[in-house]
Amino acid sequence: MCGIFGLILGPESRLETAEAKSVLAGLFRLSESRGKEAAGLAVRRQGQLLIHKQALSAGRMLATSAYSEFIAGALAGRGAPSGLIAIGHSRLVTNGSQL
Repeated sequence: MCGIFGLILGPESRLETAEAKSVLAGLFRLSESRGKEAAGLAVRRQGQLLIHKQALSAGRMLATSAYSEFIAGALAGRGAPSGLIAIGHSRLVTNGSQL
């Protein structure tokens, strides 16, 4: 069982960067009930694909400095993120390694 979620913001979105971070954290917390062994996030922004994953529950991953640095870089910029696509997951290990 896994929790999968996504967020898409167009260039015209008025959602501020801090609000986007908060929405993603909320979605991670909601998805955690579907799996607590691993979590990850892929962000496509301005033609780049940025990926962060850890063998931790979503809640524990959100508290790490590595995630804080990743999300700050992935959502860097002033004001609203201009064109953002993010997909995340929380995973319950049923077959294979959480790594």
